[in-house]
Amino acid sequence: MQQLTNILITTPCAGALLVLACARFLPSTIRCVALLTTILSSGIACGLAGAIAASAGDSAYGPHASSTAFHADGLNVLFLVLTSLLTLSAVLISWRTIEKRAAPFFAMLLVFQAGALGVFAASNVVWFLTSWEACRIAMFFLIGQWGGGERRQAAAKFYLYTLVGGGLVVLGLMLLVTSHQQLTASGEITVSIPRLIQETPQFTGADTELAENWEHRKLWIFACLAVGLGIQIPMFPFHTWMQGAQVEAPAAGSLLLNGVWLKLGAFGVLQLLLPLFPDLCRQYADLFRLLAGIGVVYGVMLSLVQDDLKRLAASMTLSLMSLSVLGLLSMNAAGISGGILLMLGHAAAMGILICLTEVLFDRFGTREAEAFGGLMFAYPRLGALALLATISLTAFPPTAGFSATILTILGLAERDVGYVILTLCALLLGTWCWLRIIQRILWGKTREPHYDPRNRRVSAQPDSGRRRDLGVRELAALIPLAVVVTGIGLVPQFVLNQAQPSVRQLADRLEDEQLPRRISVSVVENRLGR
Repeated sequence: MQQLTNILITTPCAGALLVLACARFLPSTIRCVALLTTILSSGIACGLAGAIAASAGDSAYGPHASSTAFHADGLNVLFLVLTSLLTLSAVLISWRTIEKRAAPFFAMLLVFQAGALGVFAASNVVWFLTSWEACRIAMFFLIGQWGGGERRQAAAKFYLYTLVGGGLVVLGLMLLVTSHQQLTASGEITVSIPRLIQETPQFTGADTELAENWEHRKLWIFACLAVGLGIQIPMFPFHTWMQGAQVEAPAAGSLLLNGVWLKLGAFGVLQLLLPLFPDLCRQYADLFRLLAGIGVVYGVMLSLVQDDLKRLAASMTLSLMSLSVLGLLSMNAAGISGGILLMLGHAAAMGILICLTEVLFDRFGTREAEAFGGLMFAYPRLGALALLATISLTAFPPTAGFSATILTILGLAERDVGYVILTLCALLLGTWCWLRIIQRILWGKTREPHYDPRNRRVSAQPDSGRRRDLGVRELAALIPLAVVVTGIGLVPQFVLNQAQPSVRQLADRLEDEQLPRRISVSVVENRLGR
């Protein structure tokens, strides 16, 4: 499996180089090379997930990966598959919209994919940070070069915010590595993430002068990582860069920003913050839960006043990512499992809506929900997929959103019932918002705005012509994401079993001695009836 992981990460790198080598060829040749690369990487990722499932999975926090640069386990392989499928969808949804500078565009998509795969699979600090920077630079160019009318301002804001966040993560990890080197008896420098996770918590409470220094230093390391990852997720009040970046990015950029880039921060919480500093996470959990709770409500309130479908997606993403962080911060097996499922389900369901928004914009020249009506009857395939994504985002069974929300609520119920009430209220408001928008677009009197490509204007008069429904290429981009949404909803136990070794080990590490754990993954599975 180690070799397969390395091949998975190098495949998009090789594909990016091949795409640039084909820059003088026709755009169709460039697109085909990018498509073949993403199909191959998706196949490798799915094969890797199958191999790990057959071997009963590994823990992300064990000693197995201490000497390797990259490693796949039961937890990160879920995100490896998700990243590969979303990149495949990004290539397909950009097939007709990118004609100029196609080679650098598709190369940036593949560089971003390689970087994200590297972050999820990294077993040492150097590769983690290198892959992170590759993602950030690629996304900056995707927004700044191929985005909308205000792309340069959005790209600059994205770069500055993520530069500060990334810089804090770099500083925190460098301090961690040097502190570990000073506190170990051998004085050996290690950049192995599993080894740092195993040995760093042991320094707390040691009766040495160096350990006393560690008690002061670890608070600064914790603060750097917490703020840096909070900007990345993004958590309130560090969220202001996200809406502009997501709205101005091209469709492929929005898809990867929403489905992959934001998940890197939450994965950093799982991979670094929680296992490295369980005592500080428990100590400051109330503050982080408060910020996440504000983000849940604030995102929903923003969604209520949005008519632009991209802005609606960005606002609801703030709410759902904050909810997934709330699940992780419940610090028990149920909540952590719910947070993971929520990230996976949100990426797939919101990815479907982002792709459909691009389809509508390509056909009608507008993203305003007010301009549409009755599309379910005129375009049944588009309507069915939009409805599937909506019911998942509003936590209706049998979709990923339902299983994820149930687990998250059960995890939060163990910590603070107040956050359960807040989550349910936000969920009701979000459901009303989504159903109001989807009812306006899919049902009622048929309204199809007329788009004149010559002057790039949208007429308020209904279009007398009938445009085609989703084609084969668009269905190929959307069906894998629809499978993820329905698959997690129908068989959540498969994902839970994959991540269970890591989740259990992390929950045990985080468990407060004064609070016996009452909810486990097995109990939740029984309650779900899976």
